[in-house]
Amino acid sequence: MPMIHDFGGGSPCQGWVYCDDGLPEKYARRIFHCEWGQGKIWAVKVQPDGCGVQVRGPVPFVDPTGTGVKDFRPYSIRPMADGCGFWITDWRSAAGRRRKSRGDIYKVTYVKDDVKPAPRWPGGQTVQELVKALSHPAHSERLHIQRLIDGKLTNGRKPACVPEIGSGVLSPKPRPLPR
Repeated sequence: MPMIHDFGGGSPCQGWVYCDDGLPEKYARRIFHCEWGQGKIWAVKVQPDGCGVQVRGPVPFVDPTGTGVKDFRPYSIRPMADGCGFWITDWRSAAGRRRKSRGDIYKVTYVKDDVKPAPRWPGGQTVQELVKALSHPAHSERLHIQRLIDGKLTNGRKPACVPEIGSGVLSPKPRPLPR
């Protein structure tokens, strides 16, 4: 598959597709990706184009220019559990392979009051009530509801197939290394 887009930074890192409702509409359904070489995080909208995609309207999401933050080098981004922001891991060095003793973790949230996320699930007792809640617009909330449904259907126990599948993978006895 060809490269989606050349941002000119040279070091794209981990990203995340944002499908929640806790940020302004201009960030909805965008791919957030860390650009280590530029020291920025971009929010990119893509549009299908044949068997690939075309980038439409990249906007900077985190750009520390003029903030006093020195040597910002983001390399991972994960959404907060409520979908209203991100955790960002910063390498904090343009030195690349030089040994670093520490980096930074930033919590990025939207602070204005013009975004009103849909109310989160207040709690339901039946599987039918939980299934209705799966229409929530926020991905993080739908995942939460799915876990609640799973807990109700399995009564808090692992399905019978899990130990069978996991026994070969999570064995307490280490497997011998191939020679």
